[in-house]
Amino acid sequence: MELITIILSSLLAIVSPVGIFVDQAAENAIRSQLYDVEELRVRVDNAPNFRLLQGKVDQVRIAGRGLYPRPELRVALLDIETDPIDVDVGDLQQGEITLDQPLQAAVHIVLDEADLNVFLQSPTLAEFFEDLSFDFSSPIKARNAKRYRLSNPNIDLLESNRIRLQANLEDQVLTENLTLVLEAGFVVIDGRQLQIINPQILIGGEAAPSQLVVKLTEGLFEQLSLRRLEESGIVARVLEFGIDGQEIKLAFFVRVEPSSTLLGN
Repeated sequence: MELITIILSSLLAIVSPVGIFVDQAAENAIRSQLYDVEELRVRVDNAPNFRLLQGKVDQVRIAGRGLYPRPELRVALLDIETDPIDVDVGDLQQGEITLDQPLQAAVHIVLDEADLNVFLQSPTLAEFFEDLSFDFSSPIKARNAKRYRLSNPNIDLLESNRIRLQANLEDQVLTENLTLVLEAGFVVIDGRQLQIINPQILIGGEAAPSQLVVKLTEGLFEQLSLRRLEESGIVARVLEFGIDGQEIKLAFFVRVEPSSTLLGN
């Protein structure tokens, strides 16, 4: 979800303070939204040019390689192609962004397995995994609430839209380390829900309790829904999703309504 927000913020940042769109200014605006960029090309199409002064542009095309929305997260490829953009010049001159028409764009993203593992090993994610606590008993008892902790996660991208996530599961009571292996497939439902299929969890080489599998699946189901964006005036639909063993490829359509809270007005 954060990546979608960064993409949209970058598109909105293309509008300069005086309401003029130019290729270099647009590229600089996008670079300012990112921590680092290996390669970035931006093309702004508009005819006739006086429409630029009216806050209108026909199309923006962005092609990026090696983009870093966070210092530890690399996006291997990002391609964006927008529909016409129309902003209110009067509001823009007052420092506000108001869309006269919804902003629509097609987005193509590629994430590399090696880059994902760097992100999983980053301090940000390490702290997140350390804060996770598990108890495999039922019902959960307060004294066991922090018995298990995840560390050293690693992801393998498999064929047929499946992934394998492996991590150490530290038993804080017995001071033992077990290996946790989660393997699951993914399928897109109605263009806005990434659903987990056939999840399998092994703990120390043995199948995990079914209630744990259900609990984990239900939690991820909510996190992987694009419906969460609609509350902020953003509609997103997945057009293509695939895992080929080395990369995750994702293409989606996104629409920002003039009332979106992303505009920050």
